[in-house]
Amino acid sequence: MVINVSRYSDTQQVEIRLDLPQGESFIHGTRSFSSFHGEDRWDVSVLVPWYGDTFYTREDSTLIFENIRPDRMNEIFNAPTYDLIAIVREALPVIKEANRLADLEI
Repeated sequence: MVINVSRYSDTQQVEIRLDLPQGESFIHGTRSFSSFHGEDRWDVSVLVPWYGDTFYTREDSTLIFENIRPDRMNEIFNAPTYDLIAIVREALPVIKEANRLADLEI
């Protein structure tokens, strides 16, 4: 099975879109707040709209890596598809837990 992957980057953000069989999934990197103080660091989030739809509170994204170095962000950006899918899979239990906690608050 072929999974289409599109990648976009500029000086402030990175976006990777995966067309998974379940639906579109996104890995999004943004320069972290510490970047504005001279350290070049990135935060990486995963957005999985189709997964969030399975929960009452519909949480669909989570921060998966925080304050990573530019070389690590570059590795993620250039990673093969199977590594990108692994990042999305790593986010799913975190999103599930966020929805569980949000449901408890309601």
